[in-house]
Order: sequence, then C-alpha cells, then structure tokens
Amino acid sequence: MRRSVFAPFGAALQAMRSSLAKPSMRRAQASFFCALGVDSGLVVLLAVAAWSRAGAPGVAAIGVARVIASILFGILAAAPLARWRADRILVLLSLIRAGAAAIAAAVIVTGADGAWLLVVAGLLGGTDGVLRPSQSTLLPALATTPEELVTANIATSAAEALGTFGGPLVAAFFIATGAPMAGAIVLLLVALAGLAAISSVEYEDQHDALGPAEARNRTGLGLAAGVAAIRRRPAIGVVIAGFALQTMVRGLLGTLAVVLSVELIGLGEAGVGILGAAMGIGGIIGIVAGLAAQRSTAMAFALALALWGLPIAFIGLLPLPVVAVLAFVTTGLANALLDIVGFTLLQRGCRNEERGSIFALFEGATATSAALGYAVAPILIAVLGIRSTLLVSGAILPLAAIGIWLALRRSAAIEAVPWHLVERLRGVPAFRVLPLTGIERLVNGAVPVAYGAGEVLMRKGDPGDAFLVIDTGQVAVTDGDRRLATLGPGSGIGEIALLRGVPRTATVTAITDVTGTSFDAALFIAAVRGPAATVAAARVVDERLANSASAG
Repeated sequence: MRRSVFAPFGAALQAMRSSLAKPSMRRAQASFFCALGVDSGLVVLLAVAAWSRAGAPGVAAIGVARVIASILFGILAAAPLARWRADRILVLLSLIRAGAAAIAAAVIVTGADGAWLLVVAGLLGGTDGVLRPSQSTLLPALATTPEELVTANIATSAAEALGTFGGPLVAAFFIATGAPMAGAIVLLLVALAGLAAISSVEYEDQHDALGPAEARNRTGLGLAAGVAAIRRRPAIGVVIAGFALQTMVRGLLGTLAVVLSVELIGLGEAGVGILGAAMGIGGIIGIVAGLAAQRSTAMAFALALALWGLPIAFIGLLPLPVVAVLAFVTTGLANALLDIVGFTLLQRGCRNEERGSIFALFEGATATSAALGYAVAPILIAVLGIRSTLLVSGAILPLAAIGIWLALRRSAAIEAVPWHLVERLRGVPAFRVLPLTGIERLVNGAVPVAYGAGEVLMRKGDPGDAFLVIDTGQVAVTDGDRRLATLGPGSGIGEIALLRGVPRTATVTAITDVTGTSFDAALFIAAVRGPAATVAAARVVDERLANSASAG
C-alpha cells in the first residue's frame, strides 16, 4: 500500500530530476525565479509607498498602471515571439527589470514625485506581460517528453512560488527595519542574477528557438494565428477565460491585501509582505501536490480555480490574522496547481506557429481582467465595506469553476498534436532526444501508409527517399537470402540510406498487414541535425550495420 501511495511522487521526482538535469532548463527556471522574486518584491515596496502617500486609491493606481502596461505589452508579445528567440526576449526583460529596481531605489531614497512609482509599476507590468508568453514558448523547445513538459511547468510553478515567497519576504524585512531602499537594491542584484542565468540557454537545434518561417514572416500584431486556433479548438478559449477570471480576483486581492492587513486584522504595512510570503509558501505546498497528481484535466483545472477563491471568502467570515495567513497559503497552493494544469493544457493545445500568438492573447486577457479587479476594488470597498468585498470576491471563482468544467467537458480535445503519436515517435531511438517542438515538426509532416502482407516497403539498391515508423504489424529485413531482422511496432526503418547518402542497404517486406507513418528525407534529416540527435541516429546506424554483419 505504501508503495502505491508514494509511487506517483517517485515517478514525478524522477521526471523532475531528468528535466532539471539539463543545464539550459535549470538556467531558464532560475531566471524565472529571479524574475518573479524581483517583481513580487517590488510590487510590495510600491504598494506600501503608494499607501503612505494616497491610501487605497494610490495602491489601486499602482495596480492599474501595472496591468495596463501588461495588457499592451502582452498583446504585442506575439510578433516578437514569432520573429526572435524567446531566451533573447527574456534577456531584454531582465535588463528592464533591473532598471525598474534601480529607479525604485532612487525614488525611495530621494522621495521623488509619486508619478515615478507609476513609472516603475508600468515597467514591471510591461515585463510581466511578455514574461509568461516567453517562458511558455521556451519550455517546449527544451523539454523532450510530455512528462518533461509537465515537470517543467511544475518547476516553473516552484520557481514562481519561491519567487513570490522570497520577494515579498525581502520587502517586508526591509520595510520593517526602515530600509526599503536597501530592499530595492537587493532586488536589483537578484534581477542581474536572472540576467546571467538566461543569457546562457542553449538549444538542441536553432530551429527549436524560433517558430516556423511562415510565422516569422507575418506582419502586424501576429494575433490571427491564436484567434484561428481558438476557433478550431474552443477549449483553449475556455482555459484562457478561467485564467482571466482568476487574475481579476487576484487584482481585487492586490488592493484588498493592503486594506485587510492595515485596517482589518492589524498586521500593519509589513503584513502586506507577510501575506504575500504566505501565498508563496502555499505555492511551494502546491508543487508537492502537483508532483503527486500530474494529469492535466478539466476537473483538475476547475477544482484549482474554485480553491483559489474560497479562502478569500473565509477571511470575510472570520477576519483574524491566523485565518488570513492560512487563507493566503491555501490560495497560493491553488495558484500553483492552476498554473501547472492550465499552462500544460495550453501548451499541449498549441502548435509551434500558434504558441506565441495564443500566449499573447492569454496575457492580454488576463492583464485586462487584472486591471478590472484593481479598478473595481476601491469602489467595492467603499460601497460594501472590506468584509463584504472579501465575501463577494471569494465567491466569484467557485461559481465560475462550475461553468468552466462543464464547458471543457463539452469541448473537443484541446490537444493540437495527437499525443499518442508523439509518444510513439519518442520510442524511436533517433527521435528520443528531440525536444517537443522538433517532434511536433515531424508530426506535422507525417504521412500515414499501409501495406499488405508480402508487399515490399523498401528494396535494396533503391534511393532512400523516406523514413518509416511501424505502427502495427511486422516486417522482415533481408539481404538476398539472409534475414537480418524482424521488426514490429515502434521500429524505425530506412535511416541508413538517408544518413549515409547511399542506396537502400536491405529489402524490407511486410510479413503481416502493416500500417505506419512515413517521413520524407528532407524532414527526417532536418529533425536529426542537432548534435544530440545526430549522435543518437549515428548510433542506431552503427548498431544496424553491426547486426547485419553478425547475421552474415
């Protein structure tokens, strides 16, 4: 029994180790951690500074400035993501983030006009708007299996949880000690560390760093591919709508947290950082839950959405410091699960040429809804009072989760690429080291084929023009009267002629009825041109030739 309970953790941890064993994946996650730590820490510093100058409207103004910039730059993210490498965009974002921390330190130490707080909020919002689309475009180019993509998203959520825990904690410490400028300087150094990490990311194949050529040649905002994808697969739009509602409530919570801490539960200004850190701790707990339950399903997404909102309502019912801290921990847990499940659903629902566009639409929708939350919060507080506003805010997501779940159940599959075919290709040794973006290019060029028993699939001496993966049935590989091998489902055939540039070295005949997937020569060669794939393919060729020699 013990083994069955902990088996999912063991499998998930192994997948996590495999994912983070890759230096580029580690660097990408480290950079994301630094980005979230800097952003969340600076938001606390800005919120407290705005509160001391203008109260709740000042905090709301910071939130609105941040999300308006996030909307604008999030929508604009599709075009650069189609044209430029995601890691280079992340380098630029790190530089801007470091600049924002430097300005924040200067504003705090000089007591400059409050408008500068809005400038810093706008810079942070702009980087936030492009950060998620860039990270979500980068990860499939580094992950090599569907499981790795899930664990990469878990690692990203872990980085977010640690960042949103550490950043506010740093801010709270320096606010409590009366040295907020020092906190901004520390966050500046963290931003520079993130810059160093993302600057050294490497790809198996440079084609994995960019979208298809047709996407790079598009003009305009580049959003049309995402809109068309949502029309073809409406479940993508449902998931984005769920995230948009969640960020609206998060926008409400951004203002509510300050008023709650200072006026309702008596934690003071430093309590804003404590509540933010509590949410980060919950995120860390959520990562553990994500390791145990890695399946990205409609039910998991809806449950995480409901769990995100319910704790907020409990604070309204029982406004005590311990209840507020535990509620923020629970919301942080739900946030981690929502990100793991939701982003995996979206990534699996995107083709290479759609990914940047879909995530730009995602960022625009979520940032717009967050702006709405920030803008409405002071009005709700003024009309309803803080406790009733907490109750209303907490009820939104549980009610919405029911509709989201029903809509996802009615929708067709969200997957853009048949993942059973991805798994099948992952079983071919020459393709095993390819990132998911490379596998997807193969899938898009795959041609189904079928042969009757006794039919010749390939003949010795013929030119090599295709590579074939057997789906069902068995084939005999022969050289004259010698049988070299009998191959079945999952086996790849035809790579020797393609890689060596020679005619077919053996004849392949169907023993039974055979179905398979064919890839033309150009597609196969393009897929295995990366260094690791070239080595893997060459090893397969050497083994085949050695087996042929021993059979003789």
